[in-house]
Amino acid sequence: MKPAAGVPPVQVSLLRDVDSLAKKSKHLYEGAQSESAEALRELAEELEEKMGKLAKFYTTLITYQLIAP
Repeated sequence: MKPAAGVPPVQVSLLRDVDSLAKKSKHLYEGAQSESAEALRELAEELEEKMGKLAKFYTTLITYQLIAP
């Protein structure tokens, strides 16, 4: 994934993490028998944490009027 011009590196990093977690989750969903529901919960928690960081970053941008809502 090549970052778009003007996109902050932290945002690109978070998007890559979300993409990676989504691919892992898909792999588990499609039948990886060695992984359990616990592994899915861990992935969900990771994704939730990353999305929280992204939401906080977005809120900061809105607060400082760096982007339009």
